[in-house]
Amino acid sequence: MPLTAGTSTIGRDPAVAVPLASHQASWHHAAIEVAAAGCTVTDLESKNGTMVNGARVSPPTKLGDGDEITIAGTRLVFRTGAPEGGTRTTTPT
Repeated sequence: MPLTAGTSTIGRDPAVAVPLASHQASWHHAAIEVAAAGCTVTDLESKNGTMVNGARVSPPTKLGDGDEITIAGTRLVFRTGAPEGGTRTTTPT
């Protein structure tokens, strides 16, 4: 799903930009900031944390094309290539 410039929230709340079905995800679990200088992901003090390429996010972490964001067993693949970034969600197997 394409992300627009600014902040997009990921979490269990159906009203966020990237909703997750996992009950282990916080309602507002993480946020991706899309800016001219690049994209970053920030954990929003979630109980189970946010991982990028297997490392826990703390402080905000810069994202690159193909980075894997893991939240509560859900893997999101961050893709660039357009003015806005994007994510693709896959469910655990």
